[in-house]
Amino acid sequence: MRIPDDLLQRFAALDEACIDASSIIYMRKSGFFDRLCPALQLSTVPAVAEEVGREADGITLFRSADQTLTPDAQLVQCAYERQLAVISEDKQILLSAKRACLPYYNALMMLNWLLFKGLIQQSHYHRYHAALQTCARYSDAVWNYGEAVHQVCRMLSS
Repeated sequence: MRIPDDLLQRFAALDEACIDASSIIYMRKSGFFDRLCPALQLSTVPAVAEEVGREADGITLFRSADQTLTPDAQLVQCAYERQLAVISEDKQILLSAKRACLPYYNALMMLNWLLFKGLIQQSHYHRYHAALQTCARYSDAVWNYGEAVHQVCRMLSS
């Protein structure tokens, strides 16, 4: 499977993103959220923070200018206004980010990002990946794409 030519450039430039509750939950359950949080400045909207409670500690809150929007739309709007990547497991949020021409990722891609940045070792990757497989409901295509990205990141981290 081929990964986009600019993916590694986007990984290298990634230092801030807006995150959805679903990704926080997946990463917490998989055990690598505490590795990601200090390495990547994360932002979200109040509705997401309320949903995840204390798990949102350390995440910057942004209020949407349009409070009539759904929390999902507020998250994408905040990302768009700040030109930040979006991290979510929700297909509709990711499609909205794509339509807004924003970079978008899921928890699996953030696990690959940690390996790419040298913030985890290969042994950690495998442990977190196995834990993610128990809670994430990705299609085979998503798992396969994640593995293709993993192979590239693994070669670069060696």
